[in-house]
Amino acid sequence: FAAGQSDGFLLYRGGKAVGWCQSAPRDSLPLLVRGRNLPPDPAVWAISCLVLVPEEKGLGLSHELLRRVLAALRKRGVARVQAFACRYGPGEDTSSFIEFPESLCRDAGMTLEQDHPMRPIYGLALSPPTPPA
Repeated sequence: FAAGQSDGFLLYRGGKAVGWCQSAPRDSLPLLVRGRNLPPDPAVWAISCLVLVPEEKGLGLSHELLRRVLAALRKRGVARVQAFACRYGPGEDTSSFIEFPESLCRDAGMTLEQDHPMRPIYGLALSPPTPPA
């Protein structure tokens, strides 16, 4: 915090923190980059986890939190994000997962960039590239 850095966003409802979404420059998360064999790209931010307290699930708050995170990153001038989603099986209990379903990514307008049976990567351009001077 002293360096002005954080790795996520909290969602408050009624004065209580009810959700958290991890978001940071992708290359600052070395386990994520190495685990997916991604080339370095300092312009890309990662959205890698999204969790709500159990009693707040099913109210659309995940969609709201992701919408707010994308808006905040856009306002900061972030050009592109990659979301590291989780593909759930039919009837799978997701109550203990901290990763978020790929349906959230699709609903936010993201496109599939790297398919994987369990952990697909979705991407979204937030800002148009700056034209060369």
